[in-house]
Amino acid sequence: MKKQTLVAAIGTLALVANVFLPGLAFGQALQTGTADITCDTTNPTFNLEPNTAVTFSTDGVGGTIYSQLAAQPVFNHGASALTATTGNDFISVVDTRDPSDSGCNDGLTLELTVIDGTDGDSIYFDATPAGAGGDTIPLTNLYYVTSSDTCTGTGTENNTTGICYESGALCGDGDGNPAIACDNTHGTTIADYTGTAFTTLGTFTADTDSVLGSAAQVPAPRDVLTYADGLELYGEAGLGVAYATNIPANQETGTYLVELQYTVSP
Repeated sequence: MKKQTLVAAIGTLALVANVFLPGLAFGQALQTGTADITCDTTNPTFNLEPNTAVTFSTDGVGGTIYSQLAAQPVFNHGASALTATTGNDFISVVDTRDPSDSGCNDGLTLELTVIDGTDGDSIYFDATPAGAGGDTIPLTNLYYVTSSDTCTGTGTENNTTGICYESGALCGDGDGNPAIACDNTHGTTIADYTGTAFTTLGTFTADTDSVLGSAAQVPAPRDVLTYADGLELYGEAGLGVAYATNIPANQETGTYLVELQYTVSP
C-alpha cells in the first residue's frame, strides 16, 4: 500500500509541472520580430511642372502685342484664378525624407532663375535670331508672382504662408520629434499674392522680390519656396505661378525668348 501511495504522489507532481512549466514539459521555440525603420535619403523631386512654354499677351490669354510709343505690360495669365487643377500654372515638390531623423532632412529650397539656355549667346530675353541687332527686353522688366488661391487635387490652402499642402503632408517639429501637421511656421514664399488680378502690373511689382533680373542684365535668382532645417516638408506642397513683362516704349518688333529654370535642392 505504501508503494502504491508513493507512485500516486509522483504522478501528481508531474501533472503540476505540466501546468506551471509547459515549456519544460513539451518544448517551445522563441521567435523575435524586428522592424528596422531607416531614413529615406531620396532627394526631393518635382511632382507637377508648369507649362513648358508660356506666351505673353496684353490680356494674358492671347491679345496681340504691338510695338508702341509707350511702355506696355503683358502677361502669361488672364484675370482668373491660376489653373492649378490642370498643372499649367502649378508647381509642387515632394520630399519623402523623414525630418525626425537627425541629418536625414535638413530642409529644401525651390529656386527660380533666368538662364542663358539653348542659344548660348549670353543675352537674356532676346529676339530671334539670337542677338540680332541687340534687341532685348530688360530683366528688370520681368516679374513673377505666386499664389495658393487654387490648390490641386486634395490640396489645402494655407492663407498665411501662401502654400498648398496635399492631403497627408506633414512638416518637421525638430530632430527626434515625429512630423506634425504643417502650420503657419512651416515654409516661406516670396512674391505671394492673394487674388486673381494677373493682368495688372501692380500685382507683380508690389513685391520687390518679384523682379527676376538687374539693370545690368544679370539674373536675380529667387527662392520661391523654402523650408528651413527643423521645419522641413514631409510630403507634397506647391503653389501657382504667373509671369509678367513690361515691354519698353518703341521696342523693336520680333519674337523675344526668355528661359526660366526651377531648381529644387538639395
